[in-house]
Amino acid sequence: MEAFSHGVPVIASSTTSCGEIAEGSALLINPENYKEIGEAILKIINNDTLKEELTAKGIDKAREFSWQKTAKGFLNLVC
Repeated sequence: MEAFSHGVPVIASSTTSCGEIAEGSALLINPENYKEIGEAILKIINNDTLKEELTAKGIDKAREFSWQKTAKGFLNLVC
């Protein structure tokens, strides 16, 4: 979320909850496959359209989350 909110294209693990949260807004990779990590980095570096797309989608994704929303959800849960 931090990277998304700062307009940074994200590469995330496809094997953790990060992949579930970032799906559609980040390049998802197997974190144990170093070639896949390198290829994802090169894709972003070499493709300005992809970089801009991931940046815009990431900013939109970050807007879905906030501390205020989390606190309200928590209060609804316990009250």
